[in-house]
Amino acid sequence: MILFRIGAFPVTWLVVVIALAVLLDLILVLVPIALILRRAGFSGWWALLRLLPVVHLVFLWVFAVAPWPALDTKR
Repeated sequence: MILFRIGAFPVTWLVVVIALAVLLDLILVLVPIALILRRAGFSGWWALLRLLPVVHLVFLWVFAVAPWPALDTKR
């Protein structure tokens, strides 16, 4: 069912494209972030902060300057 048209594209296709873009982001970005966080000694669940627009930038800096638990255990 087409709700309305934006230009030549029906809105239903726009919804499908957005859903595919979100799934691609989940696979191509969140999974590697979770793997890097786990390797650094943090929980991989912190990768979900990527879904929050401004918060993920703040925590990126927090993780960059915080002591990494994985490095502390190797010493």
